Amino acid sequence: MVPQLCRSHRRTRHTRDDPHQRAERTTNPAGLRRLGHRQEHNTANTANKTGLHRTTVSRYLELLETVFLIHRLPVWSRNLTARVVKHPKLHLTDAGLAAALLGVSPEALARPVSASRGPLIETFIVNELAKQATWSENSVRLHHWRVSGGAEVDILLERDDGQIIAIECKATDTVTGNDFRGLTTLRDLLGPQFVHGIVLHTGRQGALMFGDRLVSLPIAALWETGN
Repeated sequence: MVPQLCRSHRRTRHTRDDPHQRAERTTNPAGLRRLGHRQEHNTANTANKTGLHRTTVSRYLELLETVFLIHRLPVWSRNLTARVVKHPKLHLTDAGLAAALLGVSPEALARPVSASRGPLIETFIVNELAKQATWSENSVRLHHWRVSGGAEVDILLERDDGQIIAIECKATDTVTGNDFRGLTTLRDLLGPQFVHGIVLHTGRQGALMFGDRLVSLPIAALWETGN
């Protein structure tokens, strides 16, 4: 039922716009799916991949943001390294809609080998954190971080005082020390302003420590309190 509703929602959005925009968009509908699928966004690269003009790509993204279908996860940097990638990530604000656009069924998504499983789980976690940030007692901003050819972290939560909680999203039921490589690099760069590094996974195992301020937690911890 959910995939059918998502497809209906997609068709509704597709037809409720300016006829000229609709005609231009339908020239490459498959390419447009790239615009809202979790990825680092570079306007020139997206234009090349979709066959759309750069101005058109920018306009579509602005429209999608206006109707709250996507949000941009800006890159985080304090000039700790000159090699920090500057591009934001794009996430659809509805992981179910993202799955429908990609043609991924619930059965396919349940398989650990699904290529879309990781990106969709990351999108789901980003959306949940973005929602919770709106009622948090502390003002937080969401970012991502990646060094060109090196370490990366999926999500950074930065408070007004500069303290950082960093999160990696893993579509696996078990976590190893290798999953903390990006978090470890960021911790060592930030020092005391690095509060926690967390790997969220799809398993049921509770909190496990992996070193100084590094811990793995199940995704369900996003909703559990008092544990």
